[in-house]
Amino acid sequence: MGTGANVDDIVLHTINSYSDGGDAEAGMCAVYTGARAKFTDLFVSPASQLQQFLEDPEGFISGLETKIEQHERIGALERGVDTLKAIKDLAAQLQEKPTMETCVSLAWRDFHAFSRDVILDLIATFPAGAKTKSGELFWSAYKIFPEVLEFDPQNPLHKEFLIAAANLYACVFKVHPTKYPSEENKLHTKP
Repeated sequence: MGTGANVDDIVLHTINSYSDGGDAEAGMCAVYTGARAKFTDLFVSPASQLQQFLEDPEGFISGLETKIEQHERIGALERGVDTLKAIKDLAAQLQEKPTMETCVSLAWRDFHAFSRDVILDLIATFPAGAKTKSGELFWSAYKIFPEVLEFDPQNPLHKEFLIAAANLYACVFKVHPTKYPSEENKLHTKP
């Protein structure tokens, strides 16, 4: 990470920390920044952009066109397309009258997108034994060949991700699950 422009997947509590040999402050900053960006991409931007679009479709499209004209065309165009896809997906979900089951399904999709699909894409691009332009092994030294993370119902981090993501989608869609009395709620949280 850092100025070398490397990208590392970081799963807290399962990999060596930066305190094992690195800049812990920079590492935590990278974790926080990456998590915050992902949160914004999933739960904040699509909802606020859909709201802007619904309030003023012409103004929203005009704003996208201005961004494309002012910035690097290809990068801005890709971001504009991603924005429109996110809005389209969110609007489609809203038209289907989302339920809590919809929210759980989206959380499940996101779990696999982040822990399996991204890694499978990386492995397809750089398979075991891949070499750099200089002929050295790509997966060597600090770059460890990744393993696909499959959902494990016994892993509390996996369950917590699904619960948190489903609840966030429920807030976005204004679909709220049944509230538990405080005594029962203790059963649904970790000690």
